[in-house]
Amino acid sequence: MIIVDSKQAKKLELDRKTLELRRASKFFIPALTPAHNWLRNKSKIYYNLHWYFQRGRTDLGDLFFFFMMIVVII
Repeated sequence: MIIVDSKQAKKLELDRKTLELRRASKFFIPALTPAHNWLRNKSKIYYNLHWYFQRGRTDLGDLFFFFMMIVVII
């Protein structure tokens, strides 16, 4: 039996929903998943904005991801 606090459970649920939405997106690129996870874990703003854009089933979340990757690389 795994005991999970409510904050962690909420984050896991958001992660699961985000992954489902990303897989449904026509721009989902599996090779970028590790970079996406690293950026999401390092930046709370990125995580919240990415989830906000993905909720509407738009591709803005993916565009925001590519923009943030360019900023991180530069």
